[in-house]
Amino acid sequence: MNSKIIWKANFRQKKSELFIKKNSAGGNYIFQKNQEGFSTIELDSAGNQNHTFLTAAAEPLAHRKQFYADSLLILKKKISQMEELLKQLPLSSWTINCWQSRQFYWITDREGFALTKKFSHNYLYISCQGSSGQSYEIGEGKEKSDEINISGLYQRLINLLNSEKDSWKNFPGQNVSLIIPPGNGALLMHEIIGHFLEADYILKKISPFSEKSINQKIAGDSLNISLIDPADPGGNFFKFDDYGEQPEIDMLIENGILRSLISDHFHSFWLKIKCSGFCRQENFFDRPLVRMSGFYIQPGKNHPEDILHSTEKGLLIDDLQKGSIDLFKRQLLVSCNNAYWIEKGKIIAPTGKIVLALDPQQLLSRIELIGNDFRYDRGISFCHKKGQTVPIRLGQPTIKFNPINLQ
Repeated sequence: MNSKIIWKANFRQKKSELFIKKNSAGGNYIFQKNQEGFSTIELDSAGNQNHTFLTAAAEPLAHRKQFYADSLLILKKKISQMEELLKQLPLSSWTINCWQSRQFYWITDREGFALTKKFSHNYLYISCQGSSGQSYEIGEGKEKSDEINISGLYQRLINLLNSEKDSWKNFPGQNVSLIIPPGNGALLMHEIIGHFLEADYILKKISPFSEKSINQKIAGDSLNISLIDPADPGGNFFKFDDYGEQPEIDMLIENGILRSLISDHFHSFWLKIKCSGFCRQENFFDRPLVRMSGFYIQPGKNHPEDILHSTEKGLLIDDLQKGSIDLFKRQLLVSCNNAYWIEKGKIIAPTGKIVLALDPQQLLSRIELIGNDFRYDRGISFCHKKGQTVPIRLGQPTIKFNPINLQ
């Protein structure tokens, strides 16, 4: 069996970005990117550095060192546990990717006020290949490293391997109901609705919507979407955007009615709409982009078991991995680690790993039932746009779509 562990961490501050990678001798190196170029700083396994940073940091060095040192000890134990569990599975190869992220932003807004925000997160990914040759990638991210659920990750892998062994690939794709799960399933809705409502795409007339769509009915009465959730334990980092603007909208869609667009000051000026305060950049060398930080579909009234039993013929997505949308072709590609075929309200067989091509506008018009089982994502959601990747927060209940054509 081939196996390896990849360790990476970063600290991001205004006008600088740092990455830590584990070297073959067991030590760590930081590569610091700033306006002058790169500098290299060596650390020991406890996170102590041999010499100081070349640029001043917005956050005290001691705070950063404490974060990395504390997380290192816990994550090393988690990785050791995961290694032992992976050895018990029928895998031809596996890789554990571990990533610590510490972001400290110091931003001066348009009125000259200095704002600060801090984001700490620990990620653990497992990439593996089963004995049949099928590859999988699962993961979890938490603010506190001790909250990462190793036994939960292991059980997910077991379920995926068993599903692939018993998978039934020959399911019909015509007139099939689609059910997406709570939590990570919101990634699909983020792609279907979120990007279409971003003001830069609307200004360029790439989106099917326009500024005239505000206060118009665009979905069924049961759909309510917010971009801010004060109760989300992972959403504190997004209390203001990278212009220093606080988000000013409560609801994006209310009872199926579009209440606002996702915009920044630049695009709201040209569209003559209210600025909603959503401008982000991967780091301070990148161009600011209109984009979401959070995306939350509010719970409905239906029990998830009733949603399943109401399905004559359908597909239940079990482990949604990633999605991407082509705004020009109006096509959504969704990659699933596993799904289940449903007939007459019962799960018949797993499908194994599949990729679906969907029509986003068709999906939006065919939301049938929304569950009452709201859940946040697993903490590993990212948004990719115009070459920049930023973390996002997602949440939703179970959602069922009326019969559609699956490809």
